[in-house]
Amino acid sequence: MQLTINHQISRHAIKLYNHFMHDSLRRNSTFLLLSTGTSALLGFIFWSIAAHKYSPSDIGIVTALIGVASFIIGLSQLGYVNGLIRYMSDFRHKNHIINTVFSIVGVIAIVSSVIFIAISRYVFPKADFINQGVIPMLSFITYILSNAYGGILDGLFVAFRSTQLTFIRNISASLSKILAILIIGGGLIGLFYSITLAALFGALIGLYFLWKEFKYMPSRKLSKEVRTMSKFSLVNYLSSGTANLVVALIPILIIWKIGASDAAFYYIAYSIVTILNFIPNSVSQSFFSESSNDENSFRVHLNKSIILILVLLIPSAIIVLIFGKYILLIFGKEYSENALTCLRLLTLTSVLGTVNYLGDNILNIQKRLRMYTFTNIFCAVTTIIFMYPLLRYGLTGVGLGWLLSEIATAIIYLYIFRSKIFTKRIFS
Repeated sequence: MQLTINHQISRHAIKLYNHFMHDSLRRNSTFLLLSTGTSALLGFIFWSIAAHKYSPSDIGIVTALIGVASFIIGLSQLGYVNGLIRYMSDFRHKNHIINTVFSIVGVIAIVSSVIFIAISRYVFPKADFINQGVIPMLSFITYILSNAYGGILDGLFVAFRSTQLTFIRNISASLSKILAILIIGGGLIGLFYSITLAALFGALIGLYFLWKEFKYMPSRKLSKEVRTMSKFSLVNYLSSGTANLVVALIPILIIWKIGASDAAFYYIAYSIVTILNFIPNSVSQSFFSESSNDENSFRVHLNKSIILILVLLIPSAIIVLIFGKYILLIFGKEYSENALTCLRLLTLTSVLGTVNYLGDNILNIQKRLRMYTFTNIFCAVTTIIFMYPLLRYGLTGVGLGWLLSEIATAIIYLYIFRSKIFTKRIFS
C-alpha cells in the first residue's frame, strides 16, 4: 500500500516537472525570478556587510554613483535589450547581429564613461574619487562596460529562452561581489572596486555561455540587419533613458536636499523593493518573449502572467509591509529608524507597478511605440513633479512621490486598454 502511494506521488511529481519544463513561459519566468531572488538575497548580504563596514554617508555617495552609472549604462545599450528579445528569432545571421550590437554598445559605453569622468568634479563633486588616478578611472569604465554587456547578454538569453544562463551568470556575479568586499578595503574606492570586479566577472561568465551554448564567436563581421530593430530599439532607448535618468537623479537630489546618509537609507529601502519589482518585471519579460514568438497565444500568456505575478507578489508585499522593520535591522538600527516609512510606501508602489510592467510589454508586442514612449516619459516626469516639492518631508516625501506617480501612470494604462484588455481584439 505504501509503495503504491509513493509510486503515485513520484508519478505526479514527474508529470508536474515535465509540464513545467515544457511550458517555456513558466520555466523562463521561474529562472528569472530565481535569478533575481537569489541575487537579491546575496545583495542583502553584501550591503549588510557594507553597512557595518562603511558609514551611511559613504554608502550614500557610492549608491548615488551607482545610480548615475545605471543611467549611462541604459544610454549605452540603445534599447537593444528589448530589441533583441523582440526580433532575435527573425534574424538569420545571429552571430553578426550580436557582434554589431556589442560593437555599438561598447563604443558608446567607453565614450560616455570618459565624458562623465571628465565632468564629475563639476556635476557630482562627492564622487570625484573616481577621478583620482588611472586605476579608479579604469574601474569606472570597466563597471559601465561590464554592466552594459551584462544587460545585452541577459536580453539574448531571454530571447533564446535560456534564462537558466541568466540565473547562473547573476549568481556568480553576486557571490564574487561578497568575496570582493570581504577582501578589499580602502574606503569609498574599495567599495566601488568590489562591485566593479563582480560586474566584470558576471560579464565574462555570460560571454562564456554565449560561446559555449550558442557557438558565438567574436569577429569583425557586422550586420546591416540590425537596422530592422533600430526604430523599435531607439524608442525603448528613449523611454528607458528617461526612466534611468529619474533613478539616477533621485539619490543625488536626496544628497543635495536631505543628506548623504539619507541617500543610503533610501537606497537600501529601494533595493528591497527592487526584489519585489523583479517579480512583475521577470514574468512580464518572459511574457514579452513568448508573445513575440507566438502572437496567436497572446491572451493565454497574458492570463498566465497575471496569475503568476499576483500569486508571487501579493504575499511577498505583505511580508515586507509587516516585517519591514526587522528586514531593515539587518543593515543596522539607523536604517530601520529612518527608512521604514519609505520602504512601506515603495512596497505599495511595487504592487501598483504590475499594471505598468504588463502595459509596457503589451505596447511593445503591439509595436505601439509612440504610446509606449509617452507612458514612460509621463511616468518619469510625474515622478519628479510629485517628488520634488515633497522632499521637505524627507524620505517619506520620496516614497509618496513614487507612489503618486505610479498611480497616475496605472490610470493612464487602464484608460489605454479600457476596451481591449477584456476582449480578443488586443491587436486591433
